This record gives sequence, C-alpha cells and structure tokens, in this order.
Amino acid sequence: MIRMKERSVNILKNLPLSRKMLVIYISCVIVPVMILSIFYYHISKTGIQRQEKKDLESAVVKSENSIQSIMDKTVLVRELIAYDSEVADILAIDGESEKSLIKASNSLDSKALPYKTNDFLESLRIYTKNPYLYSSTVHRRMSELEKTGWIEKYGLKSGSYCVFLNRDDETERTNLIMLSMLRKTRASDTNILRLDLPTAVLSRELETNAIKGSIYLVDENNRIIALAAPENGSAEHSEGETLRLDEPDTIYRELDFPRGYKVVSRYFPNRSEYVLEAQTMQFILVVLFILLLSTVIIYLITKSLTNKMNKLTACTVKIQRGIFEPVDESDAGEDEIGVLFHGVNDAVCKINSLINEVYAERIKNAEAEKARYQMELSALQARVDPHFMFNVFEVMRMKVVKRGDKELAAVIKEISKIFRMLISWNSDTVTLDEEMKFVDAFLKIQPYSIDDEEMDISVSVSDDARRCLLPKMSVQVFVENAFLHGLENISDNRCFSLDAHIKDEKLVITVCDNGCGIDEETLAKIRNGEPLESKKGGMGIKNVLSRLKYYFEDDYTFRITSVPYTETKIKLILPIKYE
Repeated sequence: MIRMKERSVNILKNLPLSRKMLVIYISCVIVPVMILSIFYYHISKTGIQRQEKKDLESAVVKSENSIQSIMDKTVLVRELIAYDSEVADILAIDGESEKSLIKASNSLDSKALPYKTNDFLESLRIYTKNPYLYSSTVHRRMSELEKTGWIEKYGLKSGSYCVFLNRDDETERTNLIMLSMLRKTRASDTNILRLDLPTAVLSRELETNAIKGSIYLVDENNRIIALAAPENGSAEHSEGETLRLDEPDTIYRELDFPRGYKVVSRYFPNRSEYVLEAQTMQFILVVLFILLLSTVIIYLITKSLTNKMNKLTACTVKIQRGIFEPVDESDAGEDEIGVLFHGVNDAVCKINSLINEVYAERIKNAEAEKARYQMELSALQARVDPHFMFNVFEVMRMKVVKRGDKELAAVIKEISKIFRMLISWNSDTVTLDEEMKFVDAFLKIQPYSIDDEEMDISVSVSDDARRCLLPKMSVQVFVENAFLHGLENISDNRCFSLDAHIKDEKLVITVCDNGCGIDEETLAKIRNGEPLESKKGGMGIKNVLSRLKYYFEDDYTFRITSVPYTETKIKLILPIKYE
C-alpha cells in the first residue's frame, strides 16, 4: 500500500504541468459534476413524486369540501321546504273556487322557485296526490313519479330520502337526483320533494382542483358519478365505471352526505417522469453550459500557466549554460508566477550588472592607478625633490629670522608646510580639515605671490564639514585655479571666498572669485569633461573630476558658472563619508 502511494506520488511529480491540469480538470470538475447530476436527478425525482402526491391529496381534500358544500346546500333546501308552513298549507288545500286553486298553484311556485336560484340545482319539483292542486312549474302529480318506479326501487318511505344517478335519454344529461318524503299535511297525503343536481356542476367543482391528476366522485358502490381530468391530459376512467379503492396509491375521502359517496384520485408515479423530462433536459443544458464554461476557463488558465512555465524553464536552461537573458514579461501578469518572472529577471539583470561592474571596476581601477601615477610624476617633475626643497626652505627661513625679517620668514614657513604635507600625504583620501590646512597655507602666501596684500580672502568651514573624507587636492586645485587663471589677471579689488558646510545630508563646498572669468566655450568643455589647454587649468579640473567619480561614482554634483570680472563660482556637492 505504501509503495503504491509512493509510486502514485512519483508519477504525479513527473507529469508535465498540462497533464496535471488535465487530471485536476477530470477529478475536480467532470467527476463531481456527473456525481452531482445523478444525485440531483434522484433527489429531484423523489421530491417531485412526494410533492405531486401531496398536492393530489390536497386537491382531493379541497374537492371533498367543495362537493360536501354543494350537498349541504341541497340538504338545506330540502329542510327549508319541508318545514315551511306556507308550503304545507298550499299542499293541503281542498275544494275551493278555481280562482283560489290557481292562486294556490302560483303561490307554490313563487314560494319554492327562489330555492332553485342556486346555481347547483337544475330543477325543484314537489309530487302530491292532492286532486285539487293544479300542476305548475313546481307541482307535479304523484302518478308521474310512480311511473319511474324509483319509489319502489329505492324503498322510499315516510321521513326518508334517497340519492341516485339518472341519465335522461332525451336530453342526454346526467343528474344526481335526491328524493325526500315531506311531512304529511293530512293523514292520507304523501308529498315527495325532488331535487336535481347536474353532474356537470359536480364535475366543474372537481375541475378547479384537478391540476395534478384525475379526480372522481363515486357513489356507495364506487361507481363514477362525476369526474375531472387534469390539465393537458385525459381521465383514466369514464363516467359509470367502477373504481377499485384497494389499488396502490389510491387516495380518497368519504363524504358525510350522501352516505358512502367518496372523492377519489389515483397517483401514478410514472407521471412524474414526464415532468422530469423537461426539467432533466433543462438541467442537462445547464450542466453542459457549466462544463463548457469551466473547460474554456481551465483551458485558458492552463495555457497561460504552461506558457509562463515554459518561458521560465527555457530561461533556467540558458542560465545553466551561462547565458543570462531576461524572460519576456509581456504576459507575465501580477500573480505569483508574475512575481517569479520579475524575480528571475531581477536576478538576471543583477548578475549581468555584477559582471559588467567587475569589468568596469577593473577598467576604472586601471584608469585611477594611471591617473595617480601621472599626478605623482607631474608632482615630481614640478617639484623636483620635495625633501630637498623642504630642507632648503628651512635653512632660508632660519637665516631670514636671524636677520629680523619676520614677514618673509612667515611666508617661507607656509611654503615649508606645503612641502611637508606633500611629503606626508600617503593616502588618496584625506579629511576636509587636512585639505584646509594645505589650502590655508596656500592662501597665506598668495598675497605675496601676486603682490596684493589688501586682497579680500574669506574662508568659512563648519566643524562637522571638516570631518568629512574626500580625495586629496580636490579643493586645492579649484583654489589654485581661482588665483592662477582669475585673480592674477585683474589689478585691484580682488575677492576670494571659500565656504564648506553640511546641507541635506551632503557636503557642500563653494569656491568664488571675481577674476577675469571663463568664456562660454571653455565652460562647456569643462562641464562635458573635455580636455583643455594646460595653461587654462583643464588637466587639474579633469583629474579632480575623474577621482571624484572614482570615489563617489555618480553620487556627486559639480557645478561651474562664470560672469567675467564679476563672479566665477564652483560648487561641489559630495556624499558624506567619515573615517
């Protein structure tokens, strides 16, 4: 059992995604829909049969109440006439004038006929043996009734009644006749009341409830008196047939009056199948629509999933071969697979970026190393031997001090500081504080270099800015250019300022002078990093910018503006770095 389970799991693991989706479709859609359909059909069939039988039982009860109501009204008419004293007096009239006898007959009609206005009665007649009472609409001679033989046949006696079915061959109409003995007006009088109920009226009452099946009214011998067929159908039996009440699924209710009369119906289970046929057809169409819709949806989802997974698989195979190409994200979407797409592409892009960065880093390191060697070579060529020069300047300073020329001694001291810092700077990066010591020494000798001791020099560096790291000589180059190419070319009112502070988490350094300025062509070349003639200071600026890009990459800003003889401003915005 365990091996079979493991084998099944392994088979599912190795199935392609499209086959797995097919297994899911069959097991989770087709099979459940078929099981639910069979279950629904069984439940529906049982429910319909139960409900139809219940509805038929309810129809039989309603029909029994309707028929019983008609019978009760018939009995009420009989009782009203039987106990009407005026009718009794008219029936007991004897030898009087002809006019009085005619009036008596008319009075009987006017008295009895209103009872006939009920829509369930076809006729109302009273049979007597009174020789003086004329025949009328209501009154008939007893001899007419005796000819029918009904009195002897049904054993009609004083105070009794009988109910039976009669078909009139002339009118071809069938009536339910009720004969009832009225009380005697004299000792020898016999009066009989006849009430005719058309079976059509009874059938009409049954029809109002015969929706689910045929309903019959039977007599005490279970012979059909009236019937009603269901809608869009025909009755299983006809009038006059005898029903068997012991057959299965027979439903009946017995009337209180007449005794033995019943309302009967029979439930046929097979009839519900005809009802189910229409519902089953509708259900099959709904199931087919659901299957079609689910098939289309699952197909589209499966196709989308397999296409995406195939792309990811192809990308993975390429990565294994060392080909780092991103996956096409045109149909990736934003679902979990879409996130996987973006993740794979991000990884591929980062790998490519790292590969490119390694090569770029190597190239950049080579260029930086070359620039450093060039700077060192240039320094050596310009300064010959810093140690030798430093020693010479120290000897000169000591002799000037001995002679008492303190001003010249101070200048020589600042020059010595500059050479000392050049000797001691071994690192490529220094703090701004160290850079400013070099700049301060340079600024102190500039008034003597250009013979302008009244020159306005302003330096402002905040304490937090002095702790920031930057490539060495980054500020000194711009300070030197301000004097060499700007202020030396004007005769008076020279102004120079240097400001350094922290702003918005950045180190901001600004160098300004009011020298002769820079023309637009040269400004454009400086901004674009193009080489300039060495006499314009282009090599120094380009070298500084190259080293700033090496240390800070693109996370720095260099701005230069110039209005000749008004203001030339250089602004550096660098990221903050500490030791």
